[in-house]
Order: sequence, then C-alpha cells, then structure tokens
Amino acid sequence: MSETDQSRLLIVDHDDAARSVLADTGEGFGYDVLPIGRGADFAGAYRSFRPTMVCLNLELPDMDGIELLRWLSEQPSPAPIIMTSHLDGRILTSAMSLARSRRLPVFGTLCKPLNSEGVTRLFESTVRTAGPITPREIERALEAGELRVRYQPKIDLSAAAGLPVRGAEALVRWSHPERGLLTPERFLPAVERGGYMDRLTDHVFTSALGELKSWHRLDDTLTMAINLSATTLRDLDMPDRFESFAREANVPLDRIILEITETSALGDDPHALDVLTRLRLKGFGLSLDDFGTGYSSLVELYRMPLSELKVDKSFVAHLDSDREARIIVRSIIDLAQNLGLKTCAEGVETPGALDCLRELGCDQAQGFFITVPLASGTLDAFLTRWREKAMSLRLVASNVPEGAVQHIA
Repeated sequence: MSETDQSRLLIVDHDDAARSVLADTGEGFGYDVLPIGRGADFAGAYRSFRPTMVCLNLELPDMDGIELLRWLSEQPSPAPIIMTSHLDGRILTSAMSLARSRRLPVFGTLCKPLNSEGVTRLFESTVRTAGPITPREIERALEAGELRVRYQPKIDLSAAAGLPVRGAEALVRWSHPERGLLTPERFLPAVERGGYMDRLTDHVFTSALGELKSWHRLDDTLTMAINLSATTLRDLDMPDRFESFAREANVPLDRIILEITETSALGDDPHALDVLTRLRLKGFGLSLDDFGTGYSSLVELYRMPLSELKVDKSFVAHLDSDREARIIVRSIIDLAQNLGLKTCAEGVETPGALDCLRELGCDQAQGFFITVPLASGTLDAFLTRWREKAMSLRLVASNVPEGAVQHIA
C-alpha cells in the first residue's frame, strides 16, 4: 500500500487511558497511529505524519484544543477531526459548531471517559469516508450526477388542524461510489476550496426548481428553501442568474426561500449585503439559518433584509429535557415575532419537541420525526402518510391539558 493510500490517525491527548482506547480502536480499523501528549508538538507531527484523521482532546496541559482548531483551519485540505472532552457536553457542541464555521470537517465528538464500544461505533461510521476529497472526485461527481438533491418537508405548526406541509428544504447528498453516502459537512469544505461552489449551487438551485414546479400541480403554495454559501454571497451576478433560472422554470420568486448562515452573511462585507438586498427586492424569501449559534448582534440582525429565522437543531434537540434550551428557543421565537419574521425549527426528532414548538408559537418545523429527506418524485406518497400521522398527533395533542407545555420560567 502506498503512503497516499494508508490511513493515518494522529491522537492528541495527554490522557493515557483515552490514548490507549483510541489507539487500539484505530489500529483495529487499519490505521497507522501516532499519539502525542502536548499541543506544542501538534504542528510538527501534523506536517510530518500527514494524518488522514485527527483525534483531538480539547483540554491539553499546555494549550486548549481551540487553538489547534484555528491552526488546522489555515491548512490546505485539513484532515477530518474527532473531538473529545470530559467537560459539559455543551463545550463539545460549541467546539464542533466553531470547527464547522471554520470549514473544518468534523466526524464527531466523544465525551470522556471513553469506552471501546462508543469509540468503535464512531470509527465504524467514518471508516468509509476517511481521507481528503480531491478536486478530481468533485469534478467527476458534478459530471456523473453523483451529487443528488433530497427534500425535507416543512410542516405548518400554526394551522388550526392537520399540520399541513408548506414546503421543503433542498439538501444535497453525494452518492460516492467508494466512500458511500456523504453529507454536506463532509464534502462542502473541499468543494469551496476547489472553487466548485458556484457550480454546485446552480445545480442544486435548478434541480430544486424542477421539483417545486412538479409539486405545484398538488399545491401551488408550496415553497422551496435552498442554501447559499459565503462564496455565493460574494457573486454580484447571482441575483440576476437565479431570477433567470426561476422565470425559465415558471416558478414564482416568492415561492423560493434562500437560506444563509450567520457566519456567511453577517459582518461588514458590502458584497453580501448588496446581494441579499437585491434578492429580497426581486421577491425571494431570505432565511437566517442556525440562528443563535454564530456571532450576530441585534444591530446586524436589524439591518439584514430577512423574512425568516431558523431555530438551530442544537437547541431543538434538547427541548424535551433542557430548561435552558427551551428558554433560548422561546427567546428566538419572541424576537422573530416582534421583528415581523417567520420562524422554522429544524432537527425535530420527538413528538415532545413538536408539541413544545407549537406551544411556543413557532411557525414551521422540519426533522426526522416528520420524515427523513425525500428523493425526487416521492412527495405524493409522503403526503398521504403524513396526513394519517398528523391526524393522530392532533388527536393526542387535543387530550393534553391547555398550557401543559408552558412550564418555562
């Protein structure tokens, strides 16, 4: 096996027990393993060892892992990361959000103390996707149709009955012939670094328009949400190009919602504000994705021409059990309502989270509890299944005493 084909695992951890579990597991999956115990040795080891995966403890004796994440983000084609910590799980969640905002590929997180079973499960989920993605792979994927669009329906929580479907979000997936099914966080950093983001965005946009047009025979009020990257927001020609695509497909512009993240849109970049304002003038909806996880100020929020705020899944996931998460979600919904904006919650995975969002006044929701992202051409069948499921949810909810979920201090 050549050096370029060999999987190499760099473990950065001073904890002997954790290093032993990670090293044994890594070797069991065929990795060459290099363990180091100090952050000061990381840069040299990374350059010489050239890992295909990094296991990074956020709490090192000489520096914290955030400093190393910053350094990694400045490297070409950084290796995927697994982060560990014995602190509160929210620390790992924050670090993962930070890493992804820096366009770093993150495979997952592990809370200490580590156990072989949990580490093995995470390695099993990554073994097919390890190694940097090359420009040649991306070029081939675009040409061969490996990058496919899936559609996650969004339901109306404010409707009097039935929880009707109001639209969907277009989500790109890569059906890679060797690496398996890849989600965006695995390949978008490589797409952006390689200069392919505009081509990918146009592909997703035109595919989603075709799907939305086919849905309008069922319901011409359905909407489609499409994600935009920071790179796309610097393209001053994009608003005219998207308008042209929509008019060619005979899709009304007000049925298209363009989603942006805090880190890509907020700040002092006049190009982004130029593009976003022109999109709103043309009639597109504009949604701020992952709200509450970035660095926005109220001043920046006020000056953005938004029509919607999306409640991040990291808050929604804990609505059933975490009082702080409920307080944050209520605050986001109240803020949006006071600004005249709609709200959509993502990551709904339990009926309890759905009930709480309804009580808090959220407008729309999406997530695996409703359905996994759908393949093209399957909305009809889903709508039939959902009407039956939504009816049972409505009947259950009608038996809950009024205000039962309103237990937020």
